[in-house]
Amino acid sequence: MIVVVVVIVLVVVVVVVVVVIVVVVVVVVVVVVVVVVVVVVVVVVVVVATVTIVVVFVTMELDRASPYACCVVRNCFSLQVRIYVCVRVCV
Repeated sequence: MIVVVVVIVLVVVVVVVVVVIVVVVVVVVVVVVVVVVVVVVVVVVVVVATVTIVVVFVTMELDRASPYACCVVRNCFSLQVRIYVCVRVCV
């Protein structure tokens, strides 16, 4: 009888430990996935903003007085909270 109780307790302890390990692994995987997604989103936003600014500057070299070019550059810089650049762009 005592041996059966000890075996049952050991099985319960092993099951609990396995469940805890699985939960910890799942949490770690979720955290890693979230961090990777955030990093990818930030990189994409930075690349898109940089490409947009480069394209606009090339456009402005072709036609610096173009209202479209000035508007796009001002919008890009204002979204980056760089108002001092935004104000000076097409002056």
